[in-house]
Amino acid sequence: TRQGGVLRLIPFKGRKLAIDVQNEYPHFRRENPFTVGPAIRNLHIIKGRDEETQEIFRTLHGHYQDNVPLIWGSRRIGKSTLLYRIKMDVEFRRFYEPVICDMEKLITDMTKTTPLFLSALARNISEELAGTPAGRLPVPEIANSGDCLAAFCAHLDKLVASCGEKSLLLMFDEMEFLLAQMGEDLAAGRTSYVNG
Repeated sequence: TRQGGVLRLIPFKGRKLAIDVQNEYPHFRRENPFTVGPAIRNLHIIKGRDEETQEIFRTLHGHYQDNVPLIWGSRRIGKSTLLYRIKMDVEFRRFYEPVICDMEKLITDMTKTTPLFLSALARNISEELAGTPAGRLPVPEIANSGDCLAAFCAHLDKLVASCGEKSLLLMFDEMEFLLAQMGEDLAAGRTSYVNG
């Protein structure tokens, strides 16, 4: 007799294979850190990312200046989870104030112009820096300024200065949403985030 499962015989290449079909996954109550879905944001259940985190830190934190690493890969392989792992890493936090800028959330119908996009980006950065001296800086009205890019850059300069000895680390996630919007705008002859 079988407990909890059903034995099925499946024909395969002239033979019958015995398949034991269980009623439930034996570890179903435990959260699987490798499931497809939203990025994992809990440091304690992010598994197997220590080597990648260390390699990115070595690449980023240069001897004389910081470098810009690019994390590139297929969808659903854990790039966003890796960014959250980096954001919470003790070694990274010694040198950086890490901020995740998720373009999937920032690129909306409400942010289709450069001033509105830069305003949303500035708010996102400040929200990510909550609880730090940089996070206490007020976000200026970038969309209502005469020169939105200059206002955004001035705000970034203030954020960087308020980080003290640490560097502000902006990590952009889901960049294909920004690139797709820029492509649509350029193809339609509209002002884009790049040339706006």
